[in-house]
Amino acid sequence: MRARKLLSVSAALLLGVSLSACKSADPTPSSGEAAAGAEAAPPADPPIATSGGKLPSPSCAEVAELSGGLFDGLVFADETVTTYSDNPGETDVSCIWITEAAAKQSTDLAKHATVGFTFQWKDDAFEYESLESMGMAFSTPQTEEVGAFLLNKKESLDLDGPPSLSGPQLVKGNLSIGATGIGAMAGDAVVLDFTNQDMLDVQVEILKYMESRQA
Repeated sequence: MRARKLLSVSAALLLGVSLSACKSADPTPSSGEAAAGAEAAPPADPPIATSGGKLPSPSCAEVAELSGGLFDGLVFADETVTTYSDNPGETDVSCIWITEAAAKQSTDLAKHATVGFTFQWKDDAFEYESLESMGMAFSTPQTEEVGAFLLNKKESLDLDGPPSLSGPQLVKGNLSIGATGIGAMAGDAVVLDFTNQDMLDVQVEILKYMESRQA
């Protein structure tokens, strides 16, 4: 199950890259972003509703706002929704950003990078004790504060490192908020100037926001 979930996150991010190559990213930017030639925030669409009475995810515009400017200088690429026919209670919603070089289909592939968040729901709640006993999950003071944990191997998640395919997967109940990146580093050059910890900070803010709307 976890392998399929991680693949779904990767597929969503790769979809963002492929979409950028097929269409220009031209949602109307703000005046400041237009001057920079990039758009960090997507159009302000309404939140995406989920089935079965589950808490709806925030829209990608809301995610961008909750990021506190983390994606400034990046281009919003796509918002994708995937429901699995073999597991009808499971749905993925992804918000994807890419570098300006990727959006412009630059031949300088070293400057291409993709980053995004994926919201995943499953019918049954994740069980921390069993996952932790297998070395597949751990918690930090930050995640414990919101009653959540990380669905990652502790030794495999470098919170001080750049976003990667094995980025933080914040879990609470039957909800997982994944943060993933592709191409954050090109040799010694930094393409995405933020870390997995920065992504986790946003994930925690997203979770708080989602729960505040449920109250």
